[in-house]
Amino acid sequence: MGESSLRTVVSGLKDFVPIEKMMNRDVVVLCNLGEAEIHGIKSNGMVLCASNAEHTIVEPLVPPPGCKRGERVTFAAVESSPDEVLNQKKMRKAMKRLVTSDSDPIVALYMDIPFMTSLGVVTVPSLKSCNIK
Repeated sequence: MGESSLRTVVSGLKDFVPIEKMMNRDVVVLCNLGEAEIHGIKSNGMVLCASNAEHTIVEPLVPPPGCKRGERVTFAAVESSPDEVLNQKKMRKAMKRLVTSDSDPIVALYMDIPFMTSLGVVTVPSLKSCNIK
């Protein structure tokens, strides 16, 4: 995450993304969640993924190649600074507005605004017009 120490993030992706495809890859992580204990392990973040309506196909979001670890994702014309710890009610409301585009490349969107980094947009391999969680 570009931090001085390692951050543990527990996900429920094992049934969807083999460990070999998760290791040594870049992902987008929601970091300002409160610490949660999942299966006895303290987790400090959530890997953002797109999934189909049936939740049978799940794909982690993909930052642009060469993107700096820990870089904050921004949204054009949305002025804000992240909450130290995201309020659960605020998070549920925001998550309803996270989707993927129906165009190529498939772009991660918040309120129809692309997820942006200094090197470009955050994409999804194949899931068009899907929710992101």
